[in-house]
Amino acid sequence: MDGATVADFQERLTISEIKSIHPESPARFNMHAASEIGSLQVEQLFNRHFSVSKVDMHFKYNTLIDVKEVPTDKVGFYMLDHGRGGIPLFGETHYSESSYVSGGDCYIAFNPSLNEIHRFDAQTSKPFYIEVTADYFASLLEGGDNFTGSLREKIYNREFFGLKTVLKPAHSQLAASIFNCPIEGPLGNLMIEGILHQFVALQLSTYVQPTFTTACLSARDRDTMHAVKDYLHQNFQKNHSLIELSKQFGINQNKLKKSFKELFGVPVIEYLYNLKMENARTMLYDEGMYVSEVASVVGYKNANHFATAFKRKFGVNPSKV
Repeated sequence: MDGATVADFQERLTISEIKSIHPESPARFNMHAASEIGSLQVEQLFNRHFSVSKVDMHFKYNTLIDVKEVPTDKVGFYMLDHGRGGIPLFGETHYSESSYVSGGDCYIAFNPSLNEIHRFDAQTSKPFYIEVTADYFASLLEGGDNFTGSLREKIYNREFFGLKTVLKPAHSQLAASIFNCPIEGPLGNLMIEGILHQFVALQLSTYVQPTFTTACLSARDRDTMHAVKDYLHQNFQKNHSLIELSKQFGINQNKLKKSFKELFGVPVIEYLYNLKMENARTMLYDEGMYVSEVASVVGYKNANHFATAFKRKFGVNPSKV
């Protein structure tokens, strides 16, 4: 299935009954679909801020599931117990091996109001989905570290992101506890929201970096790092290197690398890459420039290399912007 396309999937199943509600009390919804391609059973629990879906599927063929619902910004946790399935396509038609989720994986993704198409190989499997409204998810990250702060900014800027984690027994147990909450009404919402907080914290803990301290940086080092930062903002079009920057600012290369990350939370070259992509997005969205023009402005000689970098940052090809 490497590099599979839509043509490799023999059947498409359209689901138009998936609800998008935010009740004050937990609400449940059941759906069952069956045809010659197999069967799909969906049990959903809706909370005012998120939904939990327990799925039981039996497919005879490789199948696309086209979910028709009112699009809303959300963060999804897509868990697969065994077998192999596909993450939301977000409009893409070319699948790479990295876009698949295997049994024991959890895929975390921010979907900025795009309809989803999920794909599954011919198999029997029981995926588990938790989808949280973007605003509520972002509110859980307030006051977080550099990693959670970065996720929050991506949500505020409506930038796609996708992460994979290993599905551990504790994650599955918490997800099941949300779905099997014994309390109804407002207190039920309170209880399952508390469990959700634990689930999110456990899933994101894989990526949380140690808290940085800048106590060891001298005032001179701080000033130098801010000067490097300002220089990058003024000259983001160029392709700077650590060696060139260290010579220009009269600082040891390793010290520049360590001190910049310590002060600003990201490596200096990654900071430059983010600057290039943010400016590229502005030129595409707000100024209506062509992809080839933008690629040249932000320092890419090859437009295809720029498109790859842009998609890695925002999850969408610049030509679709």
